[in-house]
This record gives sequence, C-alpha cells and structure tokens, in this order.
Amino acid sequence: MKKLLVVFLSFGVLFTISAMEEQAKLLTIHEFSKEGNLDKVVQLLAEGVLVDIKDEYGATALMYAAQGGHEEVVFALLKAKADVNAKDKVGLTVLMYAADGCSLVTVKALLGNKADVHEITESGATALKCATHKGCIEVVVELIKGGASLNEIAGEVGTALIIAVYSGYKDIVSELIGAGADVNCVMGRGRTALMCASYRGHTEVVRELLDVVQSVDVKDDNDYTALIFAAKKGHKEIIVELVQRGAVLDEKDVNGQTALIHSAEAGYEEVVVELLRLGANLLIGYRDGKPFWSYREVAPKLKTMLEQYFQNRAKLTKCIGDN
Repeated sequence: MKKLLVVFLSFGVLFTISAMEEQAKLLTIHEFSKEGNLDKVVQLLAEGVLVDIKDEYGATALMYAAQGGHEEVVFALLKAKADVNAKDKVGLTVLMYAADGCSLVTVKALLGNKADVHEITESGATALKCATHKGCIEVVVELIKGGASLNEIAGEVGTALIIAVYSGYKDIVSELIGAGADVNCVMGRGRTALMCASYRGHTEVVRELLDVVQSVDVKDDNDYTALIFAAKKGHKEIIVELVQRGAVLDEKDVNGQTALIHSAEAGYEEVVVELLRLGANLLIGYRDGKPFWSYREVAPKLKTMLEQYFQNRAKLTKCIGDN
C-alpha cells in the first residue's frame, strides 16, 4: 500500500509539473509575440500551443504582436488561424491594438482578414479613435477607407474628431473633416470641437474648424463660447481669429461674465489689451455703479490699467460731445 501511495504521489507531482510547463508555454507565446520573436512563436505553435489562448488580461498573442507592429509574427499567427476579432477583458479588439501601435501594414493585414472596423468598447473606444489618439494619420486614413464610423460618440471618449482636436493633430482633423466628420457635434456639457481647440490653444486647428462650423458663437451648458474659452486660457491669437470670423465680443456666460472679464481675472494683460483694442465693452459687468475690476479678483496692475483706460475713454467721449 505504501509503495502504491508513493507511485501515486509521483504521478501527481509529474502531472503538476507538466501542467506548469504547459502554462508556461502559453504565457511565453504572449511574451515572444510582444518581443517579435518569430522563431519562438512558430516553434510554440508547432508544439501545439493554442493560438488564441488568453492571458490574465484577456489578451491574445495576436493582440500583442499587432500592438508591437511585429508584422512577421502577425502573419504567422494569422496563418495559424488566429481570431482577428478576439477581444480582451475590456473589449479592446486586435484591430484596436494594431491601431494603437500605429502599424499600417498590420492594420491592412487585419482588415484584409475581415477584422471588424466597427467594434466599440463600453467606454466608447474604436480602432479609429485609438489611431487618432496616437496621431497615426496613415492608419486613420486606412481605417476610414475600411469604413470606420466617423461620428461614434458612445461612452466618455468623444468622437475621433474631438480626440484629434484635443491633441492638436491638424492633419488628422483635416482628414476627418474631409471624410465627413461632424464638426458641429455637441459633446458632454455642450462642448464642441471649436470650443475644445480654442481652450487648448491649437490655432491652426481653430482655423481649420472655422472654415466649416455653422456658428462661431455656440454656447455650452455654462453659456461659454469658443471666445470665452480662449480668453480664459489667454490665447490671444485665437481670440483675434474668432473675432475676425464674427465672434461676438461681449457674449455673457451664466454668471454674466464676458471674455474680457475672464481674461482680466486670469491676469492676461496682453489679452485684455487686445480685447479692448477689438472693441470689448468695459461697461458690461457694472454693479451698483462700480466697474467689474473694482469688485472682482483682478491683479492690481490690471486694475490700474483698466481704470486708466476707462478714464481716458470717458475724457475722449466728453471731448467729442463738447465738439
């Protein structure tokens, strides 16, 4: 009986070791795919390792190879019938991994093998958005050719256009607009692409959008316009562009503040001067007979400047009236 127990335990140990070795092989194919080690990947496949085995994140070897841009490994895995539409635990697909890796050859190969360009995760990610986020214009163009949805707005990610605008990728913005992306799409809190570009300070993107937007004075949930966003961040050049395209200088937000008031509170002296030069109204914001700079948090230097400007304007107006 004792001998039998020893034999049984020996087989148990051998079985455990064998299982561990097999698991190691499964994990290794992911590592070798990440590294782009074609010989090792081919060897493991020949030894019978399942091509679509997933790791703890739900990712497959093809996902890692695609993200790394390891084209030869990708082709080997595709030849072994890897699932081109596999998803990891958060819903990211092989094509999304490839788009994130900016590999044009891999993206073309996946699309050629019927990878679904329309897949979307619960958070709103798509292959097009992944490529846009990384600034991969060639991949963006390829995905558009492959029929990617341009105006997918699900989740918190925003559309591909908003992502490109946020990062200041002017060329991608141009491609998306040219392909039919909705430039007037309203995102969370009523924000638009133009507002985003104005806030972020992407002047060239603002110019691109101004050629196609329906209105320059659209307001968000707080009644902020693109001009107010630009003023809040001190983007003088964008302010000039917006005003030249017809932006109303004295639009008020929900608190009655204008672009001039916002820029003054933020301490942007050059922007304040520019807004006044453009014709911003100093009298807006008067309260109990007092100008806004007397009761709002404005730097002393700016307060003095605004007061002097106000007094000079009053003297000039009186002089003109007397004549």
